[in-house]
Amino acid sequence: MKNLLFTLSLGLLNNENFVINSQGNILPTLEKIINDYDFSYKILDLSQVENTGEFIDEITYDKNGLHIYEIVVLKNLDRIGDSFQRDLVRLFNGLKEYDSNLSRLEPKDHVVINGKKIFKSEYRCFIGINTISETPVKLYKNLKECFWFSQFEQETNKDWKVFDNYRETLSLVRQNIDNVYMSPEILSYITSLIIHTRNHRLNTINQIQTRLHTNTIEKIIKLSKSIVAWKNPNTKDLYLTPQICQLAFRKIGYWLVDWENSQIFNSIQDKDLEKRRQLIINMLAGEWYGSEWKYVKQYMKDHESKFDENSNTGFTNSIIEDVIINVRPPI
Repeated sequence: MKNLLFTLSLGLLNNENFVINSQGNILPTLEKIINDYDFSYKILDLSQVENTGEFIDEITYDKNGLHIYEIVVLKNLDRIGDSFQRDLVRLFNGLKEYDSNLSRLEPKDHVVINGKKIFKSEYRCFIGINTISETPVKLYKNLKECFWFSQFEQETNKDWKVFDNYRETLSLVRQNIDNVYMSPEILSYITSLIIHTRNHRLNTINQIQTRLHTNTIEKIIKLSKSIVAWKNPNTKDLYLTPQICQLAFRKIGYWLVDWENSQIFNSIQDKDLEKRRQLIINMLAGEWYGSEWKYVKQYMKDHESKFDENSNTGFTNSIIEDVIINVRPPI
């Protein structure tokens, strides 16, 4: 439960969305945390929502104008159709004003979506809830990009101590995030992590779902600084370490990188799947050139995801771990 509060705090500090993957019903625990700190919230089952107009009606309330709930919990994020996933991407981009330089330099207290003026709260985030099964969650890549990172949580009913002066602490830490020092060597290390991830051998099999966007560098920096600032709320001289950067890289990378989510390469409905896989490998150049199929087949088998309750998604991610091992941190 302490990890769940930590995850929620990271989201609220930066007004960023995140995802919780769980095997059980995590909603009662999450709802208790939200109620203890008196946030306005809405739990929305996406399987019951048909379009973005209905979505906006559900996530807002009328109080001298339309306001977005501070916390919106989205159930069954992994069960919505492709068309609605694309609509949600446009809606999330609109809520963030497309993350433009103007929106950062001159932030507004409202956005206009579908002709409606919607006011934003000081603290706000969307929390996607996925119930995992035997395989990782499959989502439209651009929709995954709308969520900062993933956290895996088991169902728990343990009692916990309420955090005193929570909102005041959020305000204090938010002001301190930009004061966390990042050395040029750390920036180079984070950049190298992204470059090596984009150039991993398995990327060529599923580039759309695997290659990280270059803005992931900024996301890792922000998350790393937020973790350090939250862990040390009353300390001024703060700095990033390679270990913190690896933690942030795992939280983001495990969520965004998924080489197995390929409709072309991993279609379970194809009778001649292995022959088609072999043909694709034979056509690929680069690191696959001249590779014998039996060794390629074993290599892919070794890199398949497996359930892991200690990971950020509930599954292993061999690409991210390969990169962390091969990219040496600065001394």
